[in-house]
Amino acid sequence: MACEPKRACSAEVFVVDACRCARFVNVYDAELLSESARSRVFRGVVARGSLAGLPCVYKEFSGSAAYLRHHDALLSALERAQANAGGGWRGAISGLPRMYGHALVTLPDATELLCCSYAWVEGTSLARVLVDGGASEARRVLRAHPANALSLAAAIARAVAAMHDALPEQVLVHQDIKPSNIVVSPLFATPVKGPAAVSPPLATPAAWDCTLIDIDLAYAVPAADGVSGELAAFGRAATVRDSMVREVFCPVPHGTPGYAAPECVADESTSGPVGVAPAPASSSDVFSLAVVIHELLAGTLPYSASQPEPGSSAQAWAGFLQAAEQPIALDPNLAPEVSELLASALSFDPSARPAARVLAEGLERTARCCARVLASE
Repeated sequence: MACEPKRACSAEVFVVDACRCARFVNVYDAELLSESARSRVFRGVVARGSLAGLPCVYKEFSGSAAYLRHHDALLSALERAQANAGGGWRGAISGLPRMYGHALVTLPDATELLCCSYAWVEGTSLARVLVDGGASEARRVLRAHPANALSLAAAIARAVAAMHDALPEQVLVHQDIKPSNIVVSPLFATPVKGPAAVSPPLATPAAWDCTLIDIDLAYAVPAADGVSGELAAFGRAATVRDSMVREVFCPVPHGTPGYAAPECVADESTSGPVGVAPAPASSSDVFSLAVVIHELLAGTLPYSASQPEPGSSAQAWAGFLQAAEQPIALDPNLAPEVSELLASALSFDPSARPAARVLAEGLERTARCCARVLASE
């Protein structure tokens, strides 16, 4: 029995045949958050079952048959991994929201949609934190202590590392890490007196909860040859640039220009599958992570003055990254330890980039050191 998502925002968004997806959860009081040519995202409340009453996100997206099959298998594997990890049903786990259910649905016109629901994660988009001028709690905590930005950067890196390890024997690659896809929330706030006041230095920087959202482009890469299971047919350890990957992702560019790694920026002037579908790899996520961290700490992207204007095309960014003599330009005011970490993560050689976990550990050490120095002054 097919189901047809409804556009009404005060009723159940969808109805799914229980025989096809017995664990799927229905949603009510749905509010449309965003809509594009290939997806719609709603915020709602779980309507029934053991999760009834929990706030959630409902998302539906379309794509090629190969893409939908891949994501159906990926979400199944992620649900199992999260269930095996235990914990509550609220919030996030392994750097990602808790999955509540998903189903591959055929509409009456034969269109296929992949529908999923997952936990609503409280917090603020990092993109908003970077531009809101101090309106959010997260922004106020950032301003309250100089080490708090470093501790937030470390927490974001920890979330990326946890996501990479979210699936057993596989590496989950996000492929679109950017501020709008990161939700942050301070776990405890440094006391602030008044809207512009700065609290006294503390020996311990604030702790943060960070979650990665929007895994539409995510890809599971087997961590070693010979891995079996649902996702084995959709990736091969060192040979992911094969026909299946091209079928899944062509012609969708990987990542957002300005944040995507050089090897992932789709050059629109390049024809053929190799130019459009780069191999998914965790090292590409690390490059994007470093761009985000530089923006968080320095307020700018880590590029030279000749960088394309914000919102420029993938083609413009591909041309800049390939033609510029020195496209990477780190802020000179960054701590030397941070500059060294970011420089390695922003290497044009993917094999030279450190793991996200290494970035997190280095940033945590620097944050603690900064806090101790300020506390002793």
